[in-house]
This record gives sequence, structure tokens and C-alpha cells, in this order.
Amino acid sequence: MHGEYDFKANGQVLKFKGFMTVYFEGEEDANEQIPELEIGEELKKEKIEPKQSFTEPPARYTEASLVKALEEKGIGRPSTYSPTITTIIERRYIEKDKKQLAPTELGRLVNDLLIHSFKDIVNVDFTAEIEKDFDSIADRKRGMEKNN
Repeated sequence: MHGEYDFKANGQVLKFKGFMTVYFEGEEDANEQIPELEIGEELKKEKIEPKQSFTEPPARYTEASLVKALEEKGIGRPSTYSPTITTIIERRYIEKDKKQLAPTELGRLVNDLLIHSFKDIVNVDFTAEIEKDFDSIADRKRGMEKNN
């Protein structure tokens, strides 16, 4: 660190060529290597490239991607997906923005309240386990009273 600024160098030092002796993507990759440095070694600035990067939030669900996520997590049934999405739109918990589903202020408030007040019930694992229990009862593999 020099003065009030931190500088960072990115690159690599190849210690062992291994498969790279026969396979090399391109000469431009060789230019990304940094020289070996000693601790405390002073470096001279050649150039500074101002660069700012931001992480992107995950994409919002579409109806199709929400159904896929519910299926992957074992929540709901094919017969319940469409009515569930319709209900949360009608109750104004979410709204469609182009094809994406975006939470409304009311949706965020209700979600926060449910998570705060019912964290054991508003839980993906709990819901998926209940769905498995329903399947076992429907398949007559067990009765309605859960045997532990």
C-alpha cells in the first residue's frame, strides 16, 4: 500500500508446465503471467486502468423457471403450480414485469412477516417433507398418523 490507495495485481506464475508443454491456448495467455516477486519488493507503476465491477443479482423467476425450481425442490404438484402463481399475482404479492415475476412491496412485507413469525413452517425442506408424506399416504404406503 502506498499513501491512501491499495493496488492489486492479477496474474499467474507457471511453476510446472505439465500438459501445457503440448497445449497452450494462445500467446496472449503468456502475457497475463506476472513476474515472481519478493516480499517487500518495490514496484514501479506502468499504467493504471480504472475499472469498477459489480456482481449481478440472480435473474428474477419467470413462470417457467419458478415451476422448474418448485419441481427441483419437491414443492407442490403439477396441478398446483399454475393456481399458486395465479393466486400470488391476484393477491398482488408479485407482478409480471415483461415475463419476469417481481415482488411487490406488499409481497416483501408478507414474506418478511411469514419468515419472522413462522420460520419452521415457511421452509423449503419442511414443505418438501410434507409433500413426501402426502405422497406416501396417497400411495397407501403409510397411514395419516406419522410413524417415527
